[in-house]
Amino acid sequence: MNDILIFAGTTEGRTLSEGLAARGIPHTVFVATEYGELMMADDPLAEVRRGRLDEAEMEKLFREAGPDAKVYDATHPFAVVVTENIRAACEKAGCRYIRVLREDGEGAAEGAGIRYFASAPECAEALAAEEGSVLLTTGSKELGVFAAVPRLAGRLYARVLPSAESIGLCAEAGLEGKHVIAMHGPFSKELNKAIISQYGIDILVTKETGKSGGFPEKIEACREAGIKAFVIGRPAEAGGVTVEEALAEFGTVPGGSAVFDWSFDDGEDRPSRIFLIGIGPGSADLLTGEARKHIEEAEILFGAPRMLEPFPGKTSYPYYKAADVLPVIYDSDASCFAVLFSGDSGFFSGAVKMKKALDDALSASSKDYSVEIIPGISSLSYFASRLGADYSDAALMSIHGSKDPGRAADALLAELRKRGKVFTLLSGRDDAVMLAEKLRDFGPKDASMFLGRDLSYPGENVFMADTKTGRIIPDDAGFSYLSELPSASYVAYLCAPAETGKPVFPVLPDDSFERGKVPMTKEAIRHLSIARLGLAENSVLYDIGSGTGSIAVQAASIRETIRVYAIEKKAEALDLIRLNARKHRLPNVIPVEGEAPEALTGLEKPTHAFIGGSGGNLREILDVLRAKNPAVRVVLNAVSLETIAEMTAVVKEFPVTDLTIEQVQVSRSRELGSYHLMTADNPVMICSFTFDPEENK
Repeated sequence: MNDILIFAGTTEGRTLSEGLAARGIPHTVFVATEYGELMMADDPLAEVRRGRLDEAEMEKLFREAGPDAKVYDATHPFAVVVTENIRAACEKAGCRYIRVLREDGEGAAEGAGIRYFASAPECAEALAAEEGSVLLTTGSKELGVFAAVPRLAGRLYARVLPSAESIGLCAEAGLEGKHVIAMHGPFSKELNKAIISQYGIDILVTKETGKSGGFPEKIEACREAGIKAFVIGRPAEAGGVTVEEALAEFGTVPGGSAVFDWSFDDGEDRPSRIFLIGIGPGSADLLTGEARKHIEEAEILFGAPRMLEPFPGKTSYPYYKAADVLPVIYDSDASCFAVLFSGDSGFFSGAVKMKKALDDALSASSKDYSVEIIPGISSLSYFASRLGADYSDAALMSIHGSKDPGRAADALLAELRKRGKVFTLLSGRDDAVMLAEKLRDFGPKDASMFLGRDLSYPGENVFMADTKTGRIIPDDAGFSYLSELPSASYVAYLCAPAETGKPVFPVLPDDSFERGKVPMTKEAIRHLSIARLGLAENSVLYDIGSGTGSIAVQAASIRETIRVYAIEKKAEALDLIRLNARKHRLPNVIPVEGEAPEALTGLEKPTHAFIGGSGGNLREILDVLRAKNPAVRVVLNAVSLETIAEMTAVVKEFPVTDLTIEQVQVSRSRELGSYHLMTADNPVMICSFTFDPEENK
């Protein structure tokens, strides 16, 4: 996933993509329709993805792109919901949102015969009071609003894009045949006039789409044809950049100033000092003396806008990536630069990565230069001082910027059990809510959670959160619950009694599981089966036909870094899996409802699989497992003669290594008066093997 993302579908989006490609910058473009994909230029630097995304899907993509991602919203000015979703997803993922604005129509829509409306329904209502034919140039999405007005029946003509989706929407609205004009712009004034004349149009309906949307040409055509123009006004937008302003951040195209030529072999004097400075939590009062000295020496500063605010007199650029910083260094006559990073330069900071990138880029230079890292005060050391807490024995972690915050939180809980103290950086309010819920359901029972917001800034607040209810103690500036908090920078401190004496291989007895009437793999067989799996750190296990979840829970308890998907089709069993996972406080057990192999779709790649029940789909399940990971490790259990026969027959069809088939029968003692008699369980066949990846080629 690239870290420059464009939501396109408009002229502005295509222009921005072409401009980035011309500068040699890889990026990802999102378009909603097949037609939008076809309109994008075919360029290896532009990865085009098609499909409509909701806010949750956007947030997931943005987190994958990382906290340094730039998201350019170049969607249509009237795509208000899409813009809101992009903006909200950016805020939750902690990445930069840039709205790309469309130019205005240059005052073309003034004069007689032109009426403005706030919305499509309002415009449709006004049209009902008018006579004559109506040409809709508002796109296909709102055709139903106009078609639903009885007095407009038979009078509507729609000009839409020549795509299957648009024409299908016309048909749904009852517009077919000559009432559909499927054409792609741009439309000149003359072409607009020709369509008005050809179809005998009396009123043209348009959105105030600006210059690139052909708005002036529509209005001029209406004026010269002597017909009315009904205009749906553009939603107000606060803030944004033009395409030109967006591209200016990336320098000029090669042939102007050579944006990507870092060789410095042209004989000119170049900078000799570049400082990468940790500025602390944010307030200029917390700068170290060394940091302040080098910032004062620097002729040009780089950093996130909030970091640059305390230094208004300096020439500065809102960049914090090597690819953005180097072009400025290359084109500048300055000799001293500083790149600002929040917190401490060595604690979950981009400073070390930046130094390596600068060193690599400048290594071919014959000039003298140095890149030096200057440490600062970390947010966690500042927060610890505010709490009066000792963090010498604490685990120091970060959920901020994680591609999988849930998994990062699971690892955090594991450290909390071991150490009893964890300090962590959070991406925002949603991470705080998620972490509190994890503590409530899976954390140590006596855990406490403290949060700090906007540390060192005027709005700083430090408070405690009740993880059972999500309530803030004390109330934070009128906010009573974590879910009500504003989006901001948060730091968390968790403390709990450390668990001691935990066995390397936890043995969970059968009576520690809630069972109901659902079958369960018994203790001895469970341990043997898991031993045959050979799980390791960060293994991903599918427990197929999980039942009560005994295998899933036992495996997940070995290491908190093992991720177990408990696949089960029965509702009663799924409830038991959730109950047992919470009882043993294991967030790394993920219940999955459904029947294999269909339920395996969309799950992450497995390293191991345990099959306790296949529902007669063993061959199909193994096919899917092998496709997902050609070297997956598999353990099968069978009790009935029919299942044993199916298992031995099917396994022969696949290329495997390390094949072991064992029959195990376990007997347990029971008391009978003063005697202890042995009672035997049914024999169980345990089959284990690894798919041979060489045979899969």
